[in-house]
Amino acid sequence: MLTLAGAWALLYLPFLRTLPGWYGDETLALGIAKNLASGAFANQSVANTFVTIVYQPLYEAFLALGYVITSDIWGARFLNTTLALGIAFILFRQGRHLVGAVCALTAALLFLGYGQSILHFRQCYPHNGLAFGAALAVFSICNIARSPRFAWFAGIGNAIAIGSHPLGIYCCAVTFLFVILHPRLWIALALPAIIVVLLEYGLVLAFASHGLVQDVVNILQSYGSYSKENSGRLAQNVFLFFTQDFFHFLGFAGWIVMLAAKDRARWAPIPVFALLFSLALLSNRSNLTVFYYQAVPLLPFVAFGVGFLLNFLVAYAMVRLKKPAFGPLLHALPVALAVILSVLSLVSVFRKTLIPRNHPWVTQSTSDVDKAAAWLRGHTDGPDLVIANSNISWLLDVPTANLLQLTAWQGHKTFMYEYGITRDRFIYNLDASKIKYLVVGDIDFVWGIHQPHVQDALQALNANEWKQVWGSDTYVILENPKFQK
Repeated sequence: MLTLAGAWALLYLPFLRTLPGWYGDETLALGIAKNLASGAFANQSVANTFVTIVYQPLYEAFLALGYVITSDIWGARFLNTTLALGIAFILFRQGRHLVGAVCALTAALLFLGYGQSILHFRQCYPHNGLAFGAALAVFSICNIARSPRFAWFAGIGNAIAIGSHPLGIYCCAVTFLFVILHPRLWIALALPAIIVVLLEYGLVLAFASHGLVQDVVNILQSYGSYSKENSGRLAQNVFLFFTQDFFHFLGFAGWIVMLAAKDRARWAPIPVFALLFSLALLSNRSNLTVFYYQAVPLLPFVAFGVGFLLNFLVAYAMVRLKKPAFGPLLHALPVALAVILSVLSLVSVFRKTLIPRNHPWVTQSTSDVDKAAAWLRGHTDGPDLVIANSNISWLLDVPTANLLQLTAWQGHKTFMYEYGITRDRFIYNLDASKIKYLVVGDIDFVWGIHQPHVQDALQALNANEWKQVWGSDTYVILENPKFQK
């Protein structure tokens, strides 16, 4: 356990605030958490029902705790890194009773040392909460034979999973599949998740019910349309995802070996969940190799598959070679490979060369963002309204809205607001006369201004007539002529 904690501290804590750069979906979650901490159910300028933005209240409350303690992103990121440590402990502590201590340690070290784990558990994604919940639930189901109390651990895992992201429903379904013939375990497995969902949406109904029904209709239409447009590519998506690197390929192979093994009943929920979740995730998503954070819940299971396969191959070699003299060295090889992976990742962390695949869309210079935010804090107060993306808006204490919300306010349909949104859903008035500053940053240049009708919204502001009052290589701040002295 100390070995895992040491590896976690070295791999996940250095340069935590800025490595990797901030990504829009991460800071979107952080902004919602910051508002939640102040008692507001809001995504910048729009009331949030937690339906169209599917980051669920339990995870957002978790982020809010980190933000409240530190008043900065590093607090929320730190709490996310503890989820990675928790998963490693689950893989080792519960996995050793299934496959032995060496195999479980291999899997835990592989999970901590893999680059995608390090990158994504340093960030604020609800998928991290889902990954922790799924690992706790599925591995606890495997250990129910040891003690019925593991049914409660599985139930808590289900609650964390569904309280983080709607995809947690797959975790609930798979765990129920394996206890369907044991009704005495149903309450333990279901009650925690039921309580979490009732509490979450009880609060939503009490404080943010306006627009809830319409949001449900819109999200169902949106998912239906997206699935229809991207269906029919499952085989291709599965192939591309599991051949993206050796880690995923070996993990997939490990799941197959686990299902084919003589003792498969002991650990069957692990590959069954991993395969079913993969099919659900990849049925209509072909971009997960780049925008990997959506696939993070698979990482604990991929790592366990790799660890299982390596130890299976070693055991097979020991039998074929009839227990050679170098057997102890061969037996230690899987752990050694996991340590080597961790060391290579550690070098990348300290050299700051660990780069996410979605790098073109992350903050290119966090220092530019900090400087721009400091300037804005010195030139705004009270009701001053700023149009800014989520990568900088979380650093401000005045009303903000992003370009997509500005576009929707003007009556256009755009990304995230494909079905439009009525003005009574807005917390702030986004009329041009109310906007003091327009902030355009790197993500806006490469993505935001290219979304449907955003250019129309900027033209309606006559933004080209606004004066630049601050600028850097990646961010510019424009001032509304109405506020110029």
